Amino acid sequence: MKKSLIFLITFFFFISILYAEETKNVEFKPYGFVELYGWYNDAKFANSDLPLFVKDEDKGEEMSMSIRKTRIGLDILFPSIKAVSLMIKGEVDFSGNMASSGTAESRPQIRMRHAYADLNKDFGIGSVGILVGSTWAPATPNIFISGVNPSGGWGVGNIWQRMPQITLKGKLNFNKITTGVLLSATRPMSGNSANKGLFSEVGDAGDYSLMPMWQGQIYTSGDIGPINFLLGIGGAYGKENYKDGVVLPNGTTLEGDEVDVQLFNVGLQIKHKYAGLAGKFYMGKNLNVFGVMGADVIKDDSGMIVDGAKAKGYWIQGELKPVSTLYISGGFGSEDPDDEQEFAYNSIRYSMNSAIWAYASYTFFERFLIGFQWTHLITETKDDVKLTGNSYMFQTKVSF
Repeated sequence: MKKSLIFLITFFFFISILYAEETKNVEFKPYGFVELYGWYNDAKFANSDLPLFVKDEDKGEEMSMSIRKTRIGLDILFPSIKAVSLMIKGEVDFSGNMASSGTAESRPQIRMRHAYADLNKDFGIGSVGILVGSTWAPATPNIFISGVNPSGGWGVGNIWQRMPQITLKGKLNFNKITTGVLLSATRPMSGNSANKGLFSEVGDAGDYSLMPMWQGQIYTSGDIGPINFLLGIGGAYGKENYKDGVVLPNGTTLEGDEVDVQLFNVGLQIKHKYAGLAGKFYMGKNLNVFGVMGADVIKDDSGMIVDGAKAKGYWIQGELKPVSTLYISGGFGSEDPDDEQEFAYNSIRYSMNSAIWAYASYTFFERFLIGFQWTHLITETKDDVKLTGNSYMFQTKVSF
């Protein structure tokens, strides 16, 4: 681990200096931030620094802090290539293990966030291209909740994932408006990823389907007067195969039929210099790989998997920026799973999971940011029990 960390730091921070004289052929643009964030939770949540749902509102108070979200990235450009534009991106953070683990802070594990090559050909009014590697799932518009942890929202209406993929791209430009399409074959990841414990027998219900997950998105973005907007409509279709049995890391064997993964979602973001509005809506089934906690699989009385559980959800957020250094936002999100689903976490079954949040940040010297977030979670179980809890988070972040 120490050798890997030394290598990454050396690579990302010094490669641009070592090759400064060769920037006519290759350009290196490092970026990232160092962030310390902390939290106090007044209830027991699934996950501590990324609350998913309430497990017990009377027990589980905790307070801690972490630097795991610190991020290092590098863009590699090739300006000497005139016929096309080519970029290689690599980005990592240190969230490879959970915040509650005993070695989370003294020996954090490096996690890959993005690693891909992006090739594009411009033809005047637009461009075509291909992306190969791992990055955001093309089915979900890249619109996120604002906050100390922008990944928040899993289980309460916000869906996303990063996936290995081959994506064909095309876009047209009309004045200040761009309209594009993404068509992609991604790794058929499943929420019930299986690992039999031996490198020679790694398996996954998606891999066993013998087909990629097909994803696509149509989007339009640009400026209308002082308003900047992004509208994206995306979807995904895949399969998971349990016919021959799938063994989970805990030794549990899942058996059943071949079941579908289906997703439709739409995202909208509108921004003005001083205010903004954003949100998403989704519906589909067997969507736990996208962060939908209540969209797993449906089992019959004998425990055999017979279908994917349906779910729908949404989130909406408003934001204000009265001055360039101050940002304020707040919103609400909710997930409504199918009544037949069996919740993946310890078989806890719930009828709805919702959250209300508020966030504020202030930026000093263009690089140094402090922020605070309050999140109120409401988890309603199948037994008509309503569990609530609050999470309070702060952050200090220096970007480069």
